[in-house]
Amino acid sequence: MDTRPGATKENIRQDAPQQEAELEAAGTRAGVVTAPAGAAGDGAPSPAWMVTAAWLAVGIPIAIGVWMTLREAAKLFGLT
Repeated sequence: MDTRPGATKENIRQDAPQQEAELEAAGTRAGVVTAPAGAAGDGAPSPAWMVTAAWLAVGIPIAIGVWMTLREAAKLFGLT
């Protein structure tokens, strides 16, 4: 039995085609990440290199921590 919701009037937004058309008209720019305007920023696009650098600054220490944890866990279980 399929329990996923189907395409019914209750779960389809009526303005979806209009929103899709607006997004198509606005277009997208490769290499640019935008955020909504609000208290955190002005909504100006961030260059892709800056987003990549930020993720690397966070991801590398996390990867090192995971590696060290797995190495210590292997010692604990006598795998090394």
